[in-house]
Amino acid sequence: MAISVITNKNFIKEILEEAREIVNDPKANPIYSAPYLIIISAKDGHITRLEDTACIIENMSLKATDLEIGSCYIRGMFERFDKDARFIKKLNIEKNFYPVHGLILGYPKTELKGKNHKIKTNFID
Repeated sequence: MAISVITNKNFIKEILEEAREIVNDPKANPIYSAPYLIIISAKDGHITRLEDTACIIENMSLKATDLEIGSCYIRGMFERFDKDARFIKKLNIEKNFYPVHGLILGYPKTELKGKNHKIKTNFID
C-alpha cells in the first residue's frame, strides 16, 4: 500500500480537473472543495486492494472524527481514473502502484453528528 497526503491546493485542483474531464462535467465536484486529500494506492493485481485500502480509509476516518475533523470516503472518482491518469506520476509512488480510494478532510461548518443507521440484524442460534 502507499499513502499520499495532498495539501497542495493546486495539485488537488489538477486532480479535480482531470476527474471533471473524465465525466465530461466542468461543474462536478467529487471532492467537495475539501482542503486535504489522502489517496491510498495499491500494487496492480493486489487481490485484496479494495478491502485493504478501505480498512485504511475507515481507520483514518474514525481518527479524524475523534479529532473533530470532517471526512468523506471518496471511491467513485478513483474508479473512473485509468492507470494513465496524468496526476499519478506526481504522487511519487512505486512503479505499478495505482490509486484505489481516497479520503477528503476538512473542518465542517456545522457540528459533526452521527447518523442513526438502521441495519437489520438477524440472530441465529
